[in-house]
Amino acid sequence: MPGNSAIARLLERMPAGLVRRASEQVRSNPVTPTGISALDAALGGGWACGRLNMLVPGPSASTGRTTVAMAAVCAVTSSGLPAAWIDGDGSMDPPSLLACGANTKLLLWVRGPMSADALLKSTHEVIISGMFGLIVVRPPLDGWYGGGAMHWLRLSREAELSGAPVIVLARGSATSAGNSSATFFAALDADWSGPIGAGCLLMGGTLRLETDHSDGHQAECTFRSNAPWLVFQ
Repeated sequence: MPGNSAIARLLERMPAGLVRRASEQVRSNPVTPTGISALDAALGGGWACGRLNMLVPGPSASTGRTTVAMAAVCAVTSSGLPAAWIDGDGSMDPPSLLACGANTKLLLWVRGPMSADALLKSTHEVIISGMFGLIVVRPPLDGWYGGGAMHWLRLSREAELSGAPVIVLARGSATSAGNSSATFFAALDADWSGPIGAGCLLMGGTLRLETDHSDGHQAECTFRSNAPWLVFQ
């Protein structure tokens, strides 16, 4: 039909991976365990594969999102699958991951700090490689702009095609992108050990969160660390 030919020509001019016919079957997303059983229950099994899982902070600087991302890395690498951490602000601490049980031999660390454009390029290469069971993306300190919504849409589509769960430690409100979900974190009710400041250890705590894919479902998730966590945010 002439209409189909016109559509085909239009699709050829569109950026690869960003469009598809509405008649395409929508696949249900499998999940990857978070490493925290209470959080798995709140999320319906874990982090969605093939999606951008946006971890959005509340007004408090300390919400437990880095702790959650580290727990996911531990769970994935302990099962024998490789993971990647794209460290836009240079804050990732490998000894803390090792102490909590991660197999760092299976972790690709794209070390920062780096610019927003460098982060976007690194994230693109890691996602399309199809080699990783989990990808964590932490934007640089000045945020993640790097070209605007089109880049987010492209990464979202690439995540879908690769089937990998991508955790984004967002610095502000969730970025709107197709095929993404947001989990909003309130202040962490932490269980500390030792003096406040350098050397203070996170032994566990209660995460308070709200998801955007469960009709505003709110949950509290209490967790305990296998080993003291030196870094969290």
